[in-house]
Amino acid sequence: MRARGFSYQVFRLQVNLTWQNVSLTRCMGLQSEGLWLGFMEKIDSYKNEKRPVIFECVNIMPHLAKCDLGFPGIVLIGRSYEETLKRIQGYPRWGNTPHLQEMEAKCFFFTERPHYKEEAEKYGYPVFETAEEAFQPALDLLN
Repeated sequence: MRARGFSYQVFRLQVNLTWQNVSLTRCMGLQSEGLWLGFMEKIDSYKNEKRPVIFECVNIMPHLAKCDLGFPGIVLIGRSYEETLKRIQGYPRWGNTPHLQEMEAKCFFFTERPHYKEEAEKYGYPVFETAEEAFQPALDLLN
C-alpha cells in the first residue's frame, strides 16, 4: 500500500541525486548484475549468427561486458543536457510531466553519464558522445 502523497518518481530522483557516487555506482551495478544472466542468455542465442549483431542496453555495463563477452564494443554517453532532455521527452521512463522529465535528464546527464564514461575508459571501451562520432568505429568493429 502506497502512502498518500508518495511519488515514487520524485523519491527515486531525490535518492539518486543525494547518494554519493560510490553508492550510485553500486546501485547501477547491482541492477545490471541482477539482469545480466538474462542478457547473457539472449546474447548467447546469437552466437551462431552469420550477420553482424548489435546489442544496445543501458544495463550492459563495461565491467560485465569485459568479463563475459568475447567481442569488443563502444559506449555512447550523449553530448549535452539539452539533447538528453529532448531524448527523454520523446521516451520518458519516469513520467510524462515536464518536471519529471527534467529530473530524469539531470539524473542521467550529471550523475549516471560520468560513471558510464569512467567505467568504459577503465575497461578499455571507446567512448563517444554522438552516434555520428561512433558510426565509423562501430562499423569497423562489425567488419
